[in-house]
Amino acid sequence: MTISGEKMELINKKLKSFIWISLGIMILLFLIVKIREYDIWFHLRIGKYILENLSIPKLDPFSYTASSNLYIDSHWLYQIILYAFYNFMGGAFGLFLFQTTIVLFTFYLLFKISNKSNFYISVVCILITLFISNIRFNYRPEILSYLFSLLFIFNIQNYSETKENKYLYILPVLQVLWVNIHGLFVFGPIIVFSYFIGEFIQDKRLPKNILLCGIICSLACIINPYGYKLVVYPFILFGEMGSTATSYMKSVSELTPTLLTDRGTYDLTLHIILIIISSMSFILARKINFSRLIIYFAFLYLSFMAIRNIVIFSFIASFVTIMNVRDIKDIKDIISQKILNYVAYILMILLFVFNVVIIYSVITGKYYRYARVGFEKYEQIGIGSLDIMFPKKAIEYIKNNNLSGNVFNDAHIGGYFMWHCYPERKVFFDGRMEVYGEELMAEYKSVIDNPEVFWQNIENKYKIDYVLLHPLSIHSQNLIKYLFLNKMWKLAYFDESGIIYTKKSNKIKPYLKEANFNNYSRNEKILSYLSFANFFYFIGEYKTAKTLYIELLKLDSDSVETYINLGFTFLMMNDLDNAGKSYRRAIQKSNKYPEPYFGLSLIYFKNRKYFPAIQNLGFALRKRPVYPEAQFQLALVYQKVGQFDSSIDMCYEILSRNSSDEKVYNLLGSAYFGKGDTNKAIEQFEKALKINPDYTDAKNNLKACNDLIKASKN
Repeated sequence: MTISGEKMELINKKLKSFIWISLGIMILLFLIVKIREYDIWFHLRIGKYILENLSIPKLDPFSYTASSNLYIDSHWLYQIILYAFYNFMGGAFGLFLFQTTIVLFTFYLLFKISNKSNFYISVVCILITLFISNIRFNYRPEILSYLFSLLFIFNIQNYSETKENKYLYILPVLQVLWVNIHGLFVFGPIIVFSYFIGEFIQDKRLPKNILLCGIICSLACIINPYGYKLVVYPFILFGEMGSTATSYMKSVSELTPTLLTDRGTYDLTLHIILIIISSMSFILARKINFSRLIIYFAFLYLSFMAIRNIVIFSFIASFVTIMNVRDIKDIKDIISQKILNYVAYILMILLFVFNVVIIYSVITGKYYRYARVGFEKYEQIGIGSLDIMFPKKAIEYIKNNNLSGNVFNDAHIGGYFMWHCYPERKVFFDGRMEVYGEELMAEYKSVIDNPEVFWQNIENKYKIDYVLLHPLSIHSQNLIKYLFLNKMWKLAYFDESGIIYTKKSNKIKPYLKEANFNNYSRNEKILSYLSFANFFYFIGEYKTAKTLYIELLKLDSDSVETYINLGFTFLMMNDLDNAGKSYRRAIQKSNKYPEPYFGLSLIYFKNRKYFPAIQNLGFALRKRPVYPEAQFQLALVYQKVGQFDSSIDMCYEILSRNSSDEKVYNLLGSAYFGKGDTNKAIEQFEKALKINPDYTDAKNNLKACNDLIKASKN
């Protein structure tokens, strides 16, 4: 039995509708996740402040460390809108409604242009964009930059094709909104001038209307509460990417150059596939559109500058590709219509089945467990906040016990502290990095990296009275251990989402929760066990940590992170055999992670097997090119095998990102000493002691160098 061409066309049309509907459902499902985004809270607080005071802050009113600093709030309009949705439309549901509207409208623009393009390539591009971008469906103003970027290119492309001025008239209006919403507003004029240059090259004539539009859009950027000062903000932001960034900004993972990023944190394969497809769309087009080509390469470059730019590139690349595909030679000129109908039928069934499978995996959480790493594996379906990520009860404890004075807080939870505690209490540091300045950012990074050296200075300078940390935050782990052992401080509060230290003299009654999570959902239970296990690991209670990690594996036997943490726990207990088994089990589960290879290198080092240690450190650094602990260990192993030049190079690589680590200077001095350059060795040991005058190893090494010089003179 054969299917008539007319019936086949009807089936194909229905399948297309089902595929578009399934794509829409998929996008919606990626949005129905509980909030784990830290920055949303300071955005809400500032939006509330502006609406209550009917003024935009010029100095920072929310922190006590930067209260005299100029505050250029490039997100003020976004913050007002966000808080308005929260306040007037049902709290968390209002936030969800706002976020969903923005994201769906952004994808709608891709759907709209696909109507006149190749269906299959359009669907593939949109799917790739969705898989790349869903991890950034955060409550941040950047989601509006995705929308504005597409609106700009959509309207100017329509003008280019129709010459109807109405498409240009809207752009300056959008530019005024954009400049007051997000720092990437500079992309507006860039898109317009890209079309101006492209059309000039293409048509050998001056497109005056586009030029005028670009000039007006550029001037529209001045229409903001800060004038030219806000206009230069994006250029400051771009300066905080790559080698020119400050030490703290280099530690912000989303600003890391893409090629230096941990391979497990983004999908390199999808990025490359999209680059190949979009590049081929230019090559196969009957005629290259230079305007789109210029825009494409501009955003391609940005996608390699910082990992977070991959998302905006994916939207632009998909838009450009879908537009380019319209100009590709019609495949019907090569293959018969009958064959095409059958191929189309099969492809659409496959696409539909694929979409259904993805929808099922998102609903069940399997997608996140497979496609994400770290805490993002445990996305919680629903509307509201994932409470374990925020110190909700710890802040209640602060309020109920009337803790006063200056707080030192983990930057990740600073916005949450602002939301719940301002104006009675002000924050030490939060995610508004543009507020705090290089000096305070450097101080903060130094103290979270090396509290043994820097905490006392910070405590004295800022008169710290209590400390708020989070057991799941990488910023907290060193301080958790240091303050626990510090005789001047005591643990006042501990649960799975918050830790509070107070001065020993404070007579406050402590609250230390026991590990009981019977009423929690599976994902909340996993994160809670992880919090407790991490805490006991940080404070040196390795047997308790081991027990909790093993319990955690009963809940989630596929958790690579747990096997890694268990491996380090065994390592601290000097159980090298079980440590090695844990690391190898982690690698069996997933080879994306660098930590198991680093852990194995430590075992080989302890057993004096230096070349296998070097090999495993190489594996670790291929997966995470910027990995200071592995780089330090590699520099150390190089010295053990006499490769002093390689050790020196590695030390300087570490110091290029963090120049306040006395241990690296000491290691560098040892490398120079091993090479026979005593003078340079002395220079590095002195730098180590300048950072930490009590550093015994550097003192001893410096003495050995000086003794050697004296002996040589005698």
